[in-house]
Amino acid sequence: SVDVRVLMIGNNAYALDAFELGTRDRLDEGLMHVYLAEGLLPSGWTELTPRTELVVEAATPRLRVALDGEPVELAAPLRLTLEPRALRVLVPEPGR
Repeated sequence: SVDVRVLMIGNNAYALDAFELGTRDRLDEGLMHVYLAEGLLPSGWTELTPRTELVVEAATPRLRVALDGEPVELAAPLRLTLEPRALRVLVPEPGR
């Protein structure tokens, strides 16, 4: 159990700095990376061990979250799992 101010959960690893959500080197790793920003004025991110499942509990019945950058409220607790190959991406053949 950890108390945090900001929690970021990403599909695959992100390169982060104190005030910017960074970039990803790959999209096919198949792991959830969890980043914590603690304290009133966070100065950086702490990364937890990558995983395939996560439960986020809260002191309130609803959590304010951003899904792909869009703000929404979700009922707590949040139960997150990865579904391998759930998204199919079509890529054109080289030279076409």
